[in-house]
Amino acid sequence: MMCGKDFQCDVGYVLGDATAPGVSKKDCCQPKCELFNCTAPYAPSAAKKDIVSSKAEDCCELTCAAFNCSIPGWAPNKTKETEIGQSAEECCTPLCGNSAQVTCKAGFAVKEENVNKTSADIDEDCCEATCESWTCSDGLAPNPDKEKAFAASDEECCLPTCKKFECSIEKGWAPWPAVADDIGDNATKCCLPTCKQFECGEGFLPYTEGEKDNVTSQSNTACCMPACESYSCSAAKGLMKVPNAKKVGGKDDKACCESKKCDKVRNNMTALEDKKFCNGLDKEECGTKYTKSESGAIVMCTFQANYDLCRYDVDAAISDGCKDV
Repeated sequence: MMCGKDFQCDVGYVLGDATAPGVSKKDCCQPKCELFNCTAPYAPSAAKKDIVSSKAEDCCELTCAAFNCSIPGWAPNKTKETEIGQSAEECCTPLCGNSAQVTCKAGFAVKEENVNKTSADIDEDCCEATCESWTCSDGLAPNPDKEKAFAASDEECCLPTCKKFECSIEKGWAPWPAVADDIGDNATKCCLPTCKQFECGEGFLPYTEGEKDNVTSQSNTACCMPACESYSCSAAKGLMKVPNAKKVGGKDDKACCESKKCDKVRNNMTALEDKKFCNGLDKEECGTKYTKSESGAIVMCTFQANYDLCRYDVDAAISDGCKDV
């Protein structure tokens, strides 16, 4: 007899070949995978329960216990051995140095000594802060040489800026706002030189009493006054350069010029002694004396024949006086 298409099999079995000879369930029925007991390294598969078979390869799914995690960038994960899987991503734990699996956020990185370590929380435990993630305090700026260094403090990650440096006006240095945020800790980088430390070139002289000391410049025109030697005194006005014009600074008549009469005063005359007056001089001595008024004007003594008297020549007074007389 043949099994026949109407042969009744128990739950979990299906009719094999209806034309096959047989009269019992053993002869006519075949088990489905739902009856198969999957054991390690296999696990039951719901998707295969209706497949007719009694082999683990047909009825079960391989678990991670059968997968070799000894591959670059990965380590075994005992907790996943009973889970279905056949890939590193399903069955293994990534090492901290596995750049495809461990992505550190900006400013964080994996230390070289930790590349072969594993972690439950990959990003948090594998990645450590670098100076790139550190915000420097006011007056400090990131140290470009420490950007990738594993650190998180002002001392380790930052350098002082010119904002923290105090320029010494007493030593000839003035603040330089344009470089306030630049890295620097010395006057050369952070300050502007002032005229106080400038040496005037030939033909120029320092201003008196340091009146240009705090001017931020290093030039003759800004820091120095021209020597009177280069100034032109008007002969038409009866003027000539003051003595030692190379050593006298100025740029106007008052500073650089004096009356041509000063030569006569300087070379041929002497000042009246205290409590002496022109009208007390005889004719010969009269032309050799002068006096200074309260305003500083030089008034020469001159002999007036019509009075037969030595008198002050007020009309010929040198109003601005004569230098060094």
